[in-house]
Amino acid sequence: MSKSLQIGSAQAKARRPLIVVPLLVEDATMFQAQITQFNQCQADVIEWRIDAWHFFADLIKLMPQLLGQFNKPVLVTYRTQDEGGLTAFDQNLYRQLNQLAITNGASAIDIEVAHLGVMHDLRTLAYQNQVTVIGSKHCLGPAQADVQNILAELVKLPVDVVKFAEDVQTSTETDALLTATRAISLGTDKPLITMGMGAAGQRSRTIGYQYGSQLTFASLTKASAAGQLSLSDLCKALNMNEK
Repeated sequence: MSKSLQIGSAQAKARRPLIVVPLLVEDATMFQAQITQFNQCQADVIEWRIDAWHFFADLIKLMPQLLGQFNKPVLVTYRTQDEGGLTAFDQNLYRQLNQLAITNGASAIDIEVAHLGVMHDLRTLAYQNQVTVIGSKHCLGPAQADVQNILAELVKLPVDVVKFAEDVQTSTETDALLTATRAISLGTDKPLITMGMGAAGQRSRTIGYQYGSQLTFASLTKASAAGQLSLSDLCKALNMNEK
């Protein structure tokens, strides 16, 4: 059975998953305008989607200072265009930004499993700095027919946590994802994060924890994926009266 997922000081509970809100800002001005709201919100973790930044030369200079302004655990994510993000994969930039995140206070980083082979040095650096590595895979387009086999292969990878997201169009496809999540979570100690993207997959974001998915995303200012609920709606769905 999967062990409890922990990101920094935040730990998933049996009664609900960890809640993460994505911060997508283009520059330091937008960052400063939103950081207080994010720090004060009800979420457990903030995902800083650095692929939304416009001028990466500036981000490289500012990242250590900006990371110091979070008062919640931070998951730093460079989501590539191939997996639904805003920036194309650039190996040197991907490595440099993640190195800065690891050594300047991030609690976790997201590495797309498609790039794990060339990013093995990031895994080593993260382990040396007690930073959680989430290995992610996003399937855009038709839902996968072999979700359980995909998850079974993902949990074999040298990462701390596995994240799998796919587009779903029907309730049946969502059920298949949830069933596969439960089956794999019972056979591995590696924490899982799974979700169905799109309106048909919203249910996976609110009840996925009952099947072994230990983290879910909600929007505070801007959704980062199709079907993502607002933070207030997610908290209502989870019957949360307090953090």
